[in-house]
Amino acid sequence: MSVVQTLCVFVGFVVYAKYKDCDPLTSHKISKHDQIFPYFVTDISTSVPGISGFFLAAISSGSLSSMSSNLNALSGVIYKDILYLFFKKKPSDKSSSGILKVIVLVVGTLCTCLVFTIGLLGEILPISVLIVGFTQGPLLGLFTLGILFPKANSKGAFYGTLGGFISIVSLALPAKFYEIRGFIKYPTKPLSVIGCALSNQTLTETSLTTFNSTILNDSVSFQPPSIFKIVFYYYPLLGAIMTIIFGLIISYMSKSDSSVDRKLLSPLIYNCLPEECRDEEKMSCVQETSQVCG
Repeated sequence: MSVVQTLCVFVGFVVYAKYKDCDPLTSHKISKHDQIFPYFVTDISTSVPGISGFFLAAISSGSLSSMSSNLNALSGVIYKDILYLFFKKKPSDKSSSGILKVIVLVVGTLCTCLVFTIGLLGEILPISVLIVGFTQGPLLGLFTLGILFPKANSKGAFYGTLGGFISIVSLALPAKFYEIRGFIKYPTKPLSVIGCALSNQTLTETSLTTFNSTILNDSVSFQPPSIFKIVFYYYPLLGAIMTIIFGLIISYMSKSDSSVDRKLLSPLIYNCLPEECRDEEKMSCVQETSQVCG
C-alpha cells in the first residue's frame, strides 16, 4: 500500500505539471476535481487507440473485485454477529447460503442507491477519508490499545472506541457543514488558464482574481472555531488517539480484572513490563494475577 500511495502522489505531480497553466476545472472542461484523472488519461491517450478503454476496464475490474469481497465480508458479519443470534436452532448450510445471498443483494442495492446521495455531498476523496476517520481510526486505536497497554480492559476498549467514534463525528459533521456553506476552504496550489484555448468563453486572470476575492470576502464575515479547520486527512489519526485516551482513562477507572497473556502484547513493550513477566517461561504470572503485568 505504501508503494501504491507513493505512485498516486507521483501521478498527482504529473497531472498538476500538465494542467497548471490550463486548469480543466476552471475552464469548465470538468465539473469536479474527481474527474481530473480520467480526463488526464483520455487527454494524453488520444493518439493511441484503446488506451482509455484499457484504463476504464482496469478501474472497473478493480472496483468490482473490491466491492464483491467487501459485500461478502459484510454479509458474513451481519449473518454471524446479528442474525445468527435470533435462530433457535442452527440452520443448514443450504439455508445459510441462501440467507447470505439475500444479505448481499440487499446491501448491494442499498450501496447502489447511496451513490446518488454521495454525489450531493461533494467530492469523493474527502467523503471517503471522512468515512475512514469514522470507522478505521477508532478501530486502529482499539487494536493499538490492546497490544501496547496491558492495563487496558474490555470496558476501556468498548467505551474508548465509542468515545473515539463520537469525537470524530462531533468534529467532522460541523466541519463538513461549514465547508458546504463556504466558511471553510482548503487552499490549493496556484492554477491558471493562460494556456487554455477557450472558444466559447472568455476567462482571464483578472476575472479569476475577482471571483476568488469575492468568495474570500463572503467567508470573512464568519469564522468557524479553529478546531473545525483541521484538515480531514487527520481524522483517522485523531480517531485513533481519542480511542486510546478514552480507553486508558476508563480502564484505570474501572475495577475489572486487567490480566493479559503476554503473547497478546507487542514485543515492543516487553522491556516495559515487570521483570517477572519478561521471561517467556514465566508467562503464567501474567495470566494468574492482574497486579504483575496489569
